Amino acid sequence: MSGLRDVYRVCHIEKALQISIALGEYLSRHMSRIPDVELHKMMFTEYGGMNWVLADLYADTNDKKFLEMSKRWQDSITVVPMINGEDKLTNVHANMQFPKYEGLAARYPYSGNVEDFRGARNFWENVVYYRTYPTGGNSESEYFAPKNRLSKKLTPFTEENCNEYNMLRLTSLLNEIEPKAEYADYIERTLFNHTLAAQNREDGRICYFLSLMPGTHKHYDKLEEFSCCVCSSLDHYTRHAEFIFYQTDNAIYVNQFIASELNCAEKGLKITQTTKFPESEVTTLKMQCEKPVFTSIKIRNPHWICKPAVFKLNGKKLHLKVDNDGYYNIAVTWKNNDVLEIQFPMELRIERLADDKNLISFFYGPVLLCAELDAELANTILLDETAPALIPGKLPVPKWLKHTNKPFTFETTICPEGKIKVSPFYKKVNGENSIFWKIRTEKEQQDFDLNLAQKQKQAQFLDSVTIDRVAVNDSLDEIKHNITGKSTRFIGNDSKLLTHILSRKAFWDPFGYDMKVDSYKTNILYCKYMGRSGYETWNCKITVDGKPIAFLKRVKDDTLPVIAWDARYVIPEELTRNKKSVQVRFERIDDTFLAMPRFVEMRILK
Repeated sequence: MSGLRDVYRVCHIEKALQISIALGEYLSRHMSRIPDVELHKMMFTEYGGMNWVLADLYADTNDKKFLEMSKRWQDSITVVPMINGEDKLTNVHANMQFPKYEGLAARYPYSGNVEDFRGARNFWENVVYYRTYPTGGNSESEYFAPKNRLSKKLTPFTEENCNEYNMLRLTSLLNEIEPKAEYADYIERTLFNHTLAAQNREDGRICYFLSLMPGTHKHYDKLEEFSCCVCSSLDHYTRHAEFIFYQTDNAIYVNQFIASELNCAEKGLKITQTTKFPESEVTTLKMQCEKPVFTSIKIRNPHWICKPAVFKLNGKKLHLKVDNDGYYNIAVTWKNNDVLEIQFPMELRIERLADDKNLISFFYGPVLLCAELDAELANTILLDETAPALIPGKLPVPKWLKHTNKPFTFETTICPEGKIKVSPFYKKVNGENSIFWKIRTEKEQQDFDLNLAQKQKQAQFLDSVTIDRVAVNDSLDEIKHNITGKSTRFIGNDSKLLTHILSRKAFWDPFGYDMKVDSYKTNILYCKYMGRSGYETWNCKITVDGKPIAFLKRVKDDTLPVIAWDARYVIPEELTRNKKSVQVRFERIDDTFLAMPRFVEMRILK
């Protein structure tokens, strides 16, 4: 129905509207037989923008039946509480929510019901102010985090790309109702630091998840896989132009500083915006009109500006103040070839995560910067689940980095790991990176280094108590240990991180190895597993010579680490007494497939 609406409205094909009406009548007959209680059960799964398309069908037909149908698609899971000012978003599927609130915002101009606008606005505020990363993106493993808990949600599965597509649509709808600079600020943040950052500039592929975990790299989907994010990107990456200008009867809003052209036929005015923003602080607007035109040109005052913007009209400086809506208002009679030049001063600045003030990100103006990491440092950062360190002492922020001879390119001056190149995140295509930095004192860095040394000693101790060991990385050693069961090898965690580590997972047959044991003492089975993926579940048992010693079960649990982790299981002495080796196997519990963790390494410990 959404596609038919667009065909009717954009292409003016009457048949598309007739088909939409027929579908609406079909839906009306069925919805009339479904009680609210049963309809509500259907809303526990993704039901798209039903409230939106039905409201639009009402607008296109003036049949109030469709508006009333639209109002029934309003769940009490998150929507009704949100209308009443209650946030129920924690741990709910993020992308399932956006169309509901886009529908509220789209319906408001037709319904005039303030609850529609209030619900959409409350949702926007709860996502943007409490659940949004510095990029403008949101969600981890497709779910909303608790408010202000983003530092605990930095994984390879952050920022589903569909979410930002939908958030930009919602923001645009809200801006049409009530133009505000904060909406345009959010759009700018998201366009530069998520939307552009999530696309491979070389071949057009996009990220399903834009990983923000320090030390990871961007992982692009194959276009032919047609995931939801690939498909929505077909629309997402064609919409940039609609965010630049916004018009009302009395004003033209300049929301984004992007080279563009606006033809206002009803005002008899054409505006050409020329700029190399953000690499330049300056944008110019050239007016073309056959006769003088009086209108307001409203220029957004960006939130990141470090000094007041400088305006010149035909070379003459203007003295302007920012209005309450966050815009500069220039209400004059515009003449042909008038040129308005605006300079937006930029400087290096930082933003801190609300739940960890020492976890910061660098921006230059609106542009998010990232550290370009070598493989060794990235691996260290990943395994310690931290970020590149900075020890600023009392230095002011502008001295934490120094400019190189390239635009928007810096290098660190206070990083204990040495000089690290820093550049725009949206331009980083390949290689490990981090948009986050950890601020430490000298003492905190010393403690961190001591902790690293202690971990190295623990690894050495593990080797000293190992009776036998086999790892997926060594195929010949696996053969020597009589590997059994058909299994698949994986590279790192979904190829997103730890790509130097291989893991195995069997799906049906018992999987395992023959392992040497101490026949006279208690033995410990040590297993290392690859960190969780976004959709992984377990339901299996570990056996020793056919006897179960552990049961592994996992449903969706995002508290498990995403880096490699280990577990130890005591082997009862009667299973190893008078034996030189035993068979260790992962086996299914029932007749379903073998759901086991991705296995990396096995040891028998003294």
